[in-house]
Amino acid sequence: ILYMSPQIYGLLGIGQEAFCIDPELWLKQVHPEDSERVLLEACCVWAEAVPYELEYRMITADGSVKWVRDEGDVVLDESGEPLCLQGVLIDITGQRLAEDVLERTQDLLRSRVEEKSSELERSNEELRQNAEALKFFAYSVVHDLKSPAVGVHGLTRLLQKRYGAVLDEKGNRYCGQIMETSEHIVELVEKINVFIATKEAPMIIESFDVKEVLSVVREEYSQTRAQRRISWQELIGDVAIEADRLSISRAFRNYVDNALKYGGEKLSAITIAHQDTHRFHVFSVCDDGQGLSAKDSRKIFEIFERNRASNGPEGAGLGLAIVKEIAERHGGKPWVEPGGNGGATFHFSIAKGLSPGADDDSLY
Repeated sequence: ILYMSPQIYGLLGIGQEAFCIDPELWLKQVHPEDSERVLLEACCVWAEAVPYELEYRMITADGSVKWVRDEGDVVLDESGEPLCLQGVLIDITGQRLAEDVLERTQDLLRSRVEEKSSELERSNEELRQNAEALKFFAYSVVHDLKSPAVGVHGLTRLLQKRYGAVLDEKGNRYCGQIMETSEHIVELVEKINVFIATKEAPMIIESFDVKEVLSVVREEYSQTRAQRRISWQELIGDVAIEADRLSISRAFRNYVDNALKYGGEKLSAITIAHQDTHRFHVFSVCDDGQGLSAKDSRKIFEIFERNRASNGPEGAGLGLAIVKEIAERHGGKPWVEPGGNGGATFHFSIAKGLSPGADDDSLY
């Protein structure tokens, strides 16, 4: 040791004179777990005559431990041979303690994240299994309900056909009610099938003109409209959209069907319209029927919700829920505006820019 700064006392609590008296003191104060590594690296630095930077622990006079960064270089003589090491010891105890705390915190956080991820994965798997079980149950119920309902309807119709003359007025009325109820069960089963398909089946996004879909829907209800003298008006030109054709057809069909079911005797006109906004295509089906209340309009799109004005067994409470599912899968939403003097306007929007040829898993 040729020279040691007086500041060594502030670092280790040992005066500079002690290092000059005992040349081995510096190595003695290096932490035993670090001494072999430090000595080996110091020998390499000396042999190769290169700058060095080491981090290691040192023992202070009171037995505590401090981390230091030892930075320096090899001083060469005139012939280029190593003459001495010249460097500086920097106290980095605070930094290393902070790094240790950070590392322990990161390990703890990593452990908790892995634990929560495992819990979430287990929960997702349970949800998936429950969803599969529920879907299987729904399909089973649909299958088990439809066949008996069709059978009941067929047997009752046969009964009325063969023995209607024997039955009194009340008996024939009962037969009619049985057939009407069985038809309602079949309709409910079919609506459940459509609802499940709407939620589960992949959508095929393609480009088509909405008027093509409306022409099919219009023809489908032409006989019913003619019998009830209900006019049909389309305030819509050529509108090319990118969407799932079958889903859009279902949405229009369910809105028109809803108007016919709940419009009542007052219903005389159904109007289809379109509005083009910056981000959405907005379609509407307006009727001049008996309308609905503001209270009904807030929850009418929920599953199994029906218009309070509806009477009898007609309606499964799924038609508008299907429209909601269709709109949301197309990045839009459904809503209804009650008319001031009766009637209502049902809207649904779909996002623009859906990619043709894509299924619904790649829309967003």
